Amino acid sequence: MQASDSGRGLWWRGCSLALLTVGCKSEAPPPTRVDDPTALVSPSGRTKSDTPFIDPDTDPPPPRSAAQLDPTALKAALDAAQQALRDAEIPRALVQLQKCINRTPPSAVCEGLYAATLLEQRKQRAWARHYLHEAVTNADASVPDELLRRLGRLGANNARFEDATRAFELLVGRGASTADDYADLAHALQADESRKLQAVEVLEKAYALAPNRHDLLLERATLTARHDRDGAIALFEQYKAAVAGDPTQVDVAERRIANLRAQGAVTKAPPI
Repeated sequence: MQASDSGRGLWWRGCSLALLTVGCKSEAPPPTRVDDPTALVSPSGRTKSDTPFIDPDTDPPPPRSAAQLDPTALKAALDAAQQALRDAEIPRALVQLQKCINRTPPSAVCEGLYAATLLEQRKQRAWARHYLHEAVTNADASVPDELLRRLGRLGANNARFEDATRAFELLVGRGASTADDYADLAHALQADESRKLQAVEVLEKAYALAPNRHDLLLERATLTARHDRDGAIALFEQYKAAVAGDPTQVDVAERRIANLRAQGAVTKAPPI
């Protein structure tokens, strides 16, 4: 056998063995161009939803559209939600309240409970703030005092001072508020520089309701010192007399009085 015949025999045996697996070809298949449309993977069959995704933690709810539940159904939803809250079943309560939020006309009780629950749970921050505002804006006589108080305090704790102010103004306007309610209103008002004088007046009402709450008198004197030095001195003198049995607080009053008088002396000193 010639050398060429031996080579062809070896090739034939190798090709026969390859046929048992993947076949034997004398030439490699032509490469497919990358830009050939037939080489592209078909896109997913999923279509984009027409409704944009809303994240209750960052996005406000959509505009009101659905009609409010009828009075019987609304009461049933609120009763069920309040029972769930008493049972500490927060998800069940939220499901019930979702039946009556964002409807026309609005239910301030429903949206107030929804906002309070979310704020206390630190969930859905954007929706919580939205419904807090809606609840205090639309609040009427149907909103219980305790819910207004709760919304006011949660609003203040979450730096929603305008909403907190609105809640406490509604509460004290009902004429049955406590010294704490007036104090909370004063604290919310102080967030607005233009309403600090009003806060002083509110603290006066709070102290009148609770004359043993000398901390309210001290706060009023401190706030007054920002705009009325003589008036503040008189209030600190009143505070000093009220806490005469407490040397530490007497010292606080005396130091504040001395500072205010020193400031007055500097102001009145003639120029050199």
